Amino acid sequence: MSEEARQQAEAEGLTLLNADNSSGYFGVCLNQRGQSKPYQVRVRRGGNLVHLGAFATAEEAALCVARTPEGRAVYMTYHTHSKCQINYKRFLSF
Repeated sequence: MSEEARQQAEAEGLTLLNADNSSGYFGVCLNQRGQSKPYQVRVRRGGNLVHLGAFATAEEAALCVARTPEGRAVYMTYHTHSKCQINYKRFLSF
């Protein structure tokens, strides 16, 4: 399923943003090792923390993030200000 998620992201013109965390992807948290869906995605919307789901692979979860307005905003911010430090916490929170 990991490869399928990568291919789907490419087909949709999305980027799975890499990160230096336990999942390897921005906005994805490895929450419950050993579970069938250990990777979780949560975003901040209107000041509220919104749980977007649990996924079997980090790539599936990263695809979910990439499809959100918050994920797209981070992608655009990263590419517009690639040499700047970005405060990701305003977009996602764990």
